[in-house]
Amino acid sequence: MVRKSITYTDFDGNEVTKDFYFNLSKMEFRTLDRKIPGGLQNLIETIQREKDESRLVDLLDLLILESYGEKTEDGRFVKEDARGRRLSSYFKVSEAWDVMFMGLVQNEQELSEFLTGIVPKDLAEDVKQKMSEAENGAAGVLTPLPVK
Repeated sequence: MVRKSITYTDFDGNEVTKDFYFNLSKMEFRTLDRKIPGGLQNLIETIQREKDESRLVDLLDLLILESYGEKTEDGRFVKEDARGRRLSSYFKVSEAWDVMFMGLVQNEQELSEFLTGIVPKDLAEDVKQKMSEAENGAAGVLTPLPVK
């Protein structure tokens, strides 16, 4: 699980710092991997080979939204509200989304920590290894986007 403290300016102009949580269970990770044509690893390799910034942005969007949830007072991690609406839909329209997303696409270390942190610990080692192998290739797997 990743806990990110994000400082942002809300829609009323107030500076707010809040903790946000991201996690994928083993089954969520495997389901996500199966939903991606050719699998997640193949997609990452394609992004690397083609230096496809558009696919990188789409992948990060997917991973952030699929992993976003909130911790409850009783220690559970939930991804839907009482009406069954995904909590990530609320997060995506917040100013915190912009701050987090730009931080990930512009900082390789932060991106790496996020990607390995959202998966269960036993899967994180495999993710780290694959990222390391790809970084030793022609280019980094998920090279940060340039600051514009």
